[in-house]
Amino acid sequence: MPDRFMPLREFVFRASAEPVVQAEEPVAAVEVDETLLQTRDALGEIRRFHAAVRDAVDAAVNTLLCDIAADVLARELELAPANIEAILSRACARYAREEIVRVRVHPDEATQVSYTGVAVIADSDVRRGDVMLEVCSGTIDVSLGARLAHVLERATS
Repeated sequence: MPDRFMPLREFVFRASAEPVVQAEEPVAAVEVDETLLQTRDALGEIRRFHAAVRDAVDAAVNTLLCDIAADVLARELELAPANIEAILSRACARYAREEIVRVRVHPDEATQVSYTGVAVIADSDVRRGDVMLEVCSGTIDVSLGARLAHVLERATS
């Protein structure tokens, strides 16, 4: 059988149909069986490739979603700084069962915090818009990154 270019669609549909034997060229049964085996192998490779592409797209979508959300939030924070008092208030309400010992915020935002009953520490290691709650058993990260990761995790599950 001479080699000739055959579009994939034709190759796949031809494989699913009965093999056509031309009257002028008798084709041996062995050649037909080999064509069917090649077709099955090609379809298997196509399925594996499709699954690999789907997995890669799923992974890329999650990464892109995180990157886009972080870029949008960063832009918003440039336009209007975070309301550190509101962030702290929500964090303290959420973790009300914990005994909060100290709160760490960025030095530029420490003056904005008027939370009573807890020592507010100006920490240069904390980024703007982030809050770290120190409790008896450790530290609770209420940073923008942690909050964003939590939201994205819930969105993708």
